[in-house]
Amino acid sequence: MSQKGLLFAALTVLFAMHAFSQNQVSSWLTTNDRSSLLAPQPGLAVSSWNAPMDTNVVMVDPNRTYQTVDGFGFALTGGSAELMMKMSAGARARLLSRLFGPGGAGVSYLRVSIGSSDMNDHVFTYDDMPDGQSDAPLAHFSLGEDLRDVIPVLREILAINPSIKILGSPWSAPSWMKTNRKPKGGSLLPAYYKVYADYFVRYIRGMRQHGIPIDAITIQNEPFNEGNTPSMIVLAGEAARFIREDLGPAFKTAGIHTKIVLWDHNCDDPEYPISILNDPGAAAYVAGSGFHLYSGPVTAMSTVHDAFPQKDLYFTEQMVVNHGHFNISGPVEHIVIGALRNWSRNVLLWNLAADPDFKPHTDDGGCPVCQGAITIAGDSVELNTAYYTIAQVSKFVPAGSVRLESQGPLASVAFRRPDGKIVVVVANNHVSREFPLVWGDASVKASLPAHSVGVFVIDPSFHGPVVRVASGLLQGRVTEKGIRTFKGVPFAQPPVGPLRWAAPAAPLSWTGVRQADHFGPQAMQRRVYSDMIFRSFGMSEDCLYLNVWAPASGSRLPVLVYFYGGGFAAGDGSEPRYDGESMATKGIVTVTVNYRLGVFGFMALPSGASGNYGLMDQHAALLWVRKNIAAFGGDPDKVTIAGESAGSMSVCAQMASPLSAGLFRAAIGESGSVLGNLSPQPLAAAEANGQRFMESVGATSLDELRRIPAASLLDAAAHTHFGVTVDGHFLTEAPVETFATGKQMDVYLLAGWNSAETDYHGVFGGADPTADNYTAAVQKIYGDKAPLILEAYPATLGVRQAATDLAADRFIAYATWKWLNLNTKTTGKSTYRYLFAQKPPGRESMGAPHASDIPYCLGNLPLIKTSDWTQDDYKASEVMQTYFVNFIKTCDPNDTGLPVWLRLQMGKPELMVIDAHPRSEQLPDEERYLLLDTLH
Repeated sequence: MSQKGLLFAALTVLFAMHAFSQNQVSSWLTTNDRSSLLAPQPGLAVSSWNAPMDTNVVMVDPNRTYQTVDGFGFALTGGSAELMMKMSAGARARLLSRLFGPGGAGVSYLRVSIGSSDMNDHVFTYDDMPDGQSDAPLAHFSLGEDLRDVIPVLREILAINPSIKILGSPWSAPSWMKTNRKPKGGSLLPAYYKVYADYFVRYIRGMRQHGIPIDAITIQNEPFNEGNTPSMIVLAGEAARFIREDLGPAFKTAGIHTKIVLWDHNCDDPEYPISILNDPGAAAYVAGSGFHLYSGPVTAMSTVHDAFPQKDLYFTEQMVVNHGHFNISGPVEHIVIGALRNWSRNVLLWNLAADPDFKPHTDDGGCPVCQGAITIAGDSVELNTAYYTIAQVSKFVPAGSVRLESQGPLASVAFRRPDGKIVVVVANNHVSREFPLVWGDASVKASLPAHSVGVFVIDPSFHGPVVRVASGLLQGRVTEKGIRTFKGVPFAQPPVGPLRWAAPAAPLSWTGVRQADHFGPQAMQRRVYSDMIFRSFGMSEDCLYLNVWAPASGSRLPVLVYFYGGGFAAGDGSEPRYDGESMATKGIVTVTVNYRLGVFGFMALPSGASGNYGLMDQHAALLWVRKNIAAFGGDPDKVTIAGESAGSMSVCAQMASPLSAGLFRAAIGESGSVLGNLSPQPLAAAEANGQRFMESVGATSLDELRRIPAASLLDAAAHTHFGVTVDGHFLTEAPVETFATGKQMDVYLLAGWNSAETDYHGVFGGADPTADNYTAAVQKIYGDKAPLILEAYPATLGVRQAATDLAADRFIAYATWKWLNLNTKTTGKSTYRYLFAQKPPGRESMGAPHASDIPYCLGNLPLIKTSDWTQDDYKASEVMQTYFVNFIKTCDPNDTGLPVWLRLQMGKPELMVIDAHPRSEQLPDEERYLLLDTLH
């Protein structure tokens, strides 16, 4: 590297360290004992984060976004406005500024009653008539009752916050429109549906004339509650007809764009809004559905969202009181965080203000226990639990913020504000907790007392390296070693909805700069391998992301693309053993790739799913590399693909696929191929397997399967294997035929296996490892061919060693041998074979177990904290990594200072034994692989 390049790299690292050291996270704390009420706390120092995820971490994913926020606030009931209007002008101005001003609570959303609610001092509508009279022309319509209090207060609020959103909800239509002709109970007479629609139009226009825009309306507060005074029953079918035939057309004719929101009642009946949204005529006019939480689970909101994801959700009412007991952590966790994590665009509490006796309210059905968020007594104001519940979000999360993914042991919700800052609200409804708060590759050490709520405001701005790829700008990070990292880069669209069981689609473009500072989520998978340690954030179908490690400078650099192992059922590109930093320090641009697994990646069906989607994902990543890797300093003509176990099988499959032409020049396989005993299944067998699975989950079509939640499918597929298939597209024939006839990609190949891929239990099972049991086990497996196996794997070696060799060959070594053997016969490029023999410390095995080679070859022993590595381990790692680096750079593993590695030739079964003392040998066991080949 030139002196200028070295200086640039050093300055980049120093700048990154300086940015972290100078950055702090601001936080605020509220406790149940009121010792801290939204009190600012000392700043939290930011440090880098590169540790595996564990159950103690509260993690924010800035790139996984959900709904946009409309605002937070309260119901401004007539009683609330009445109490405010009785205050002196100065006291009221101070209160409204504290509630709605930029330095106050930042309340940004209000709900008002259309006519009176049960928190008015008397009942009224805007067109009340004497008993026995009606007013179908609405000649007597007037907002006069609200002119005394609600409208003047709203005008003062709008002067402070002109962008505040207002939702209107009626408690009842005028009595003369109802079946019982009373304020309480009854239903709307069908004869007055059009009149009532005009009533809404006149209300919205009248409020607008007073300078008050109504953003949304519900057609009835709590349509199943006839106990309030006032109240009215509205059944779902009646609501659908009213919206479809009357209200929607009336709004359209009048040019009114106020949103129509359904339900406005509890979470115990999500079928009410769903049934209306199933009516296309009504749904066309509906913006979304509103919920209360006096009964039913808050997850009902997600039920409606899942059924109609294009429609919005609103949380329109819940009462929070502190009658003698202040409790902040519970309401924030269950109401605020609960609603927002279930797709709500707002959170509104009931109600804004009451006096010390919880008045005013109506008689015979008004609420006698409804405490306000504030208690007003003359000019005196007391802030109650509801105020602090909403202030946790309203003060820090303005309208237009977007919810981000967050997970962890404590209830949390996170947002990206319009100014780019991240806000995280964490509720601790338990004992005191300390926890890392992590976003991207940065973190702070946070803590919360028992029964408290913390708000953390993060400024994620960081002047990391920026590259332009085809989809937009990416901003990465620089490690302490000067390596540029770009994590969680999308190489395809999320494979969800109609893209579940479909070929990966090209990634969508984005505007602005995308932060590439953290790993994307893991593919859907069960926890099946204890040695897998993930640094990624959670698990999701939305998993098609890759990670890049690149030297600080350089161009036309060789590229390594690595596919993880895990039996096509587990794995993730974030695992420390796959980390690309060490290879990047050797001058190699290194990429790890996520791909779909299990039922999501390999299920085939006669009705249209062909399988092999995980392999297609890898192919899509290689296309992305071909198109974009030059932006990171890589040479698209110098790509080597590599992988271990299922990753090695993937490399073999990529070589066999006709789609791979021109995408890589070399391949590395570590223990695995899709030849021999690991050959893919025929398409018909795979489709029959998929058909049985579909029937087992009660689905009759691919569309029905796509509607089943991912987690449910994952559980249902726990005992069904889905593997590679000769699908006629990615693999047009059995790979053994492809390699036998020389139609595979003509690329350089380096491959091998470990000295003890599995142990003797693979033959003995649970039986004792004795000579008699060994003979019996081989006879059971091979029948009349057993004498041949016993001769090739003689017990004179020791029954444990003989059984280990046989089990390892049957498991994966033979298939790898078959790959090398066929490729050598039919390719014009050099092929190299190895045996990895360095036994890791503390392992009970006859040699190097399966997957133990990964951190050695990639130089990642220091990242694996579960082993006490020795000098011999580090020497073996240096040897293996050097061979691999040379092969990636030149397609030849040889280098001065290392034993010469001879290429594989027919009749000369060369083998490089890799451990702390590498040596070139003839493969001593060639005859046993030839035997297995004949038996297979």
